[in-house]
Amino acid sequence: MKWEEQNGRLVKNEVKGTVKNLYDYVVSMSQKFFRHCYIKRMQAKQYEEDKKNATLVTSHTAVVQMDFSENYTCISQDEIQSAHWNQGQITLYTSVLWFRDQIMSHVVVSDYMAHNKTSAVIFAGEILAKLPEGVTEEKIWTDGPASQFKNKYIIAAMKELSRNCHDVKLVWNFFATSHGKGPVDGVGGTLKRIAADKVRSRQCIINGMADFIAAVQHSSITVTSMTADAVKQHECELHLDNIFSEAKAIKGISDFHCFEWQSDDLITRQYSSEIPIS
Repeated sequence: MKWEEQNGRLVKNEVKGTVKNLYDYVVSMSQKFFRHCYIKRMQAKQYEEDKKNATLVTSHTAVVQMDFSENYTCISQDEIQSAHWNQGQITLYTSVLWFRDQIMSHVVVSDYMAHNKTSAVIFAGEILAKLPEGVTEEKIWTDGPASQFKNKYIIAAMKELSRNCHDVKLVWNFFATSHGKGPVDGVGGTLKRIAADKVRSRQCIINGMADFIAAVQHSSITVTSMTADAVKQHECELHLDNIFSEAKAIKGISDFHCFEWQSDDLITRQYSSEIPIS
């Protein structure tokens, strides 16, 4: 059986052949597979090491993992059939930060529904704007979808994000493909479970962003709201149109998993602990 794309969708098809065909196919994949395994292990090791170093009492480096959670769907306990086919949704941008003795969970809740480069920069900026005192370097960890995080636009916007959080040095790290799960998934799941439990027990009705925030406000997770209008305003204030239009292509960007700016020079690494060749 093999997954293949047909008419824009992935389907599982039965492929027939000889044992040698299968052997040749596996061998053809081996180099790519072994490299993927190596990157996955190196990034996982560095992620744990970064968190350990960030929790030292003398640390000036914080670690934050960020990701878009699956949207919360505004369901009702007693909804009519037509409402079932016309449910609203809410964007959740989740993060967990480690610094010294602090582990802080923060979620940006928004009615801006696009999970793209614009919202990724603006929501990340909202998270970084609330860094604890004493942080001089921020190591960001995310997964690597090109539509959201791993693209030339996000890398170009890192300079502006650094300026907006008092010139804190930013290092953006990416997990290996399909290996980006972490505490942020639990944070988003926790908020959605709290909201869903209150809806099911008829303690509240959630029709939009404000209702959702009211339902989860007693959680230990910090929740920040950002309307679609506020996103547009931040987009103008950060001059994202100019940043994105001037962003330069990064050849072989999918092969790199760590990016940082040193003055006007972009440093790229295949994995975070790699020593770049000058």
